[in-house]
Amino acid sequence: MTAYNRTIEDMPVFAGEFDRGRKVFALLVLIILASTLTIRTGRLGFMPLDQSIIFDGGWRVLSGQVPLVDFFTPTGLVPLYFQALVFKVVGVTWMAYVLHAALLNVLFALFVYFLLRRIFRWNWVALYFALAAACFLYPPMGTPYMDQHALIFTFIMLGLLLCGACEHAEPARRILWILAPLAGALAYHSKQNPSAFAIVFVVVAAAFLAFRDPARYRSAFLAMTVSAVSVLAAGFILLTVKDIALADYWYWMVELPLRYGSSRISAGGDRFFLVMLMWIACSIPIFTGIRFAMRGNAGVGERHDTLAIIAVAAALLGLATVYASTTHNAPIFGFAYYPPALALAYGVLSRRLPQRSEEDVRVRDAFLALFLALGFMTPLLAVTPLSQRWANEFEAHDVKTAVRGGEIHAALNGLRWKFPRPVHEIGNETSVKAYRELLQFLNARDDNFLLFGDATILYALAGRPSVFPALWFHEGLSFPAQQTAERPKFERRLTDALVRYDVRFVILDGTRTWTSATPSQFGVLQACLTEGDGTRHRIGRFQILPIAPSCVRRYEAASSRG
Repeated sequence: MTAYNRTIEDMPVFAGEFDRGRKVFALLVLIILASTLTIRTGRLGFMPLDQSIIFDGGWRVLSGQVPLVDFFTPTGLVPLYFQALVFKVVGVTWMAYVLHAALLNVLFALFVYFLLRRIFRWNWVALYFALAAACFLYPPMGTPYMDQHALIFTFIMLGLLLCGACEHAEPARRILWILAPLAGALAYHSKQNPSAFAIVFVVVAAAFLAFRDPARYRSAFLAMTVSAVSVLAAGFILLTVKDIALADYWYWMVELPLRYGSSRISAGGDRFFLVMLMWIACSIPIFTGIRFAMRGNAGVGERHDTLAIIAVAAALLGLATVYASTTHNAPIFGFAYYPPALALAYGVLSRRLPQRSEEDVRVRDAFLALFLALGFMTPLLAVTPLSQRWANEFEAHDVKTAVRGGEIHAALNGLRWKFPRPVHEIGNETSVKAYRELLQFLNARDDNFLLFGDATILYALAGRPSVFPALWFHEGLSFPAQQTAERPKFERRLTDALVRYDVRFVILDGTRTWTSATPSQFGVLQACLTEGDGTRHRIGRFQILPIAPSCVRRYEAASSRG
C-alpha cells in the first residue's frame, strides 16, 4: 500500500477492525463513562434555581398539571415529560433526577459514535470522539436541563440529515430524513436556542441537496416535507387534546423566547466577540486542512455527501458559537459540538479526499494530529476539579465538607450539598437544620403553601402540588414583565391558583429570589400577605407568612370587576 492511499485505519494505533467482543466492550466503556461522569457531578452541590426547574416541572406533570394550562414556561416541555416518566418508574428522588441526565448523556454519546461509524466505518476513532463529546455535555451540569436536551436532539436532527445525505440506499435515506422533523420538534420544545437556528439550516441544506441532485435526494426531501407537515398536524391535535390555547402556545413558545433571545443577542457585546474569536480559531485549522486536501479535486463539488459532511461540521461550530455567546447559562455546554465537528473534518481528510503526493500526506497527517490533540483536550478537562459543577460553581465549593442530602429528606439521598455563604440576593445562610425543620413544619399540616423562592423541589419533598403559575421566577422570561399586555392575565392565574389550591401561607426563601423577584411585584400578594391570620415566624432564612383565603377571594372578585 502506498503512502498516498493510506487511511487513518492503517496507522498503528487505529489499525484493525473490531470483532464482536471488542465492539461490545467499546460500547460498554462509552456507556459507563458517559453515565458515571454525569452521576459524579450530579451528586455534587445543589443550585436552587437551575436545578429545581426540571425537578419541579417533572413533579408538576406527574401530579397531573399540564404545561401552558396549569403553569407557564417558555422552554423545557420535553425534559419535563421525560422527568415525569423517570419519576413514575423510579420514584421522586434526587438519584432519579441524576439518572435522567445520565441516560440522555449516554444517548448523545451513542448517537455520536454510531453517526461516525456509519459514515466513516470507524470504530476506535468513533469511540474516541464520542467520549470527548460526552464529557462536555451533561457532566458539567449533572442534572437535567433544557439546554442539554436541546443540544442533544438538535445534534440528532443534524445527524439524521447527514446520514441520509451519505446513505446509498433510497429507502434508508427516506427513513432517516422522515425522522429529522421529529428530532427537530423535540429539540425546539426542549429549548429554542440553538434548535431554531439548526432547523433553518436543515431545511435549507435538504432543499439544496434536492435541487442539486434530484435523482438522489428529491424523494427523501418530499418524505421529509410530509413528515414535517405530519409533525405540525400532530402538534395541533395535541394542543386541542390538552386544551392549550393556540394564543398561549404562540406567546410562550415563540413570541416570548424570540423577544428575550433578541435582547440577549443585542447585548452580547464583548462576550459575543470573544466566542467568535474562539470559533474562528477552531475553524481555521479545520477548513484550512479541508481546503488543502480539496485542491485539484474538481470532482469534490459533485460529491454532495462530502459537501454535506463539511457543511454539518461548519454548522456544529456555528451553533456552538451562537449558543455560547447568547446563553446566560454555562457556555461550556455548547462546546460538546466541537469534538463531532473535529471528527467530521477528520473523516473528510482521512477517508474522503485522496492524497496524491508525499507533501499531501505529510500535511494531512499534521492536521489529523492537531484534531486528535484538540479532541483529547475535552475529556482531559472533564476529569479535572474544574468539572465539579462548572454550571453551578456557586453551590459546589468545598464539596469535601458537604452534608449528605439524606439528612434533609430521604428523597435527597446521594446528594452532597455544601451550603452557600450569605449572599445579599437570597438572604442569610441556610443550614440542614433549617430545611429539615421546614419540611417537618410542612408535613405536620394538611393545607397548602406558595413558595416564593428558587428551591421549588420543596413542593415534591412535601408532597404538595406546585402553586405558582410559572416554572421558575424570572420576570420577562418565565412570567410576563410588568406593564405588558400579558401581565394582568398572569396575575389572574396566580390569584386563581391561590384559591384553587387553598393556599394558607406563603414561604419566603430569603429576601428575594436569585433573579430579584419579590412578593410586592404581584398585586394579590401585596394586598393579602398583611391580612393573614396567625403568627409570622422564621425557620432559618425561610419566613412563613399567613395569607387569608377570604382576602384572596375578595381580591379576585375586585379584579374581575375591574
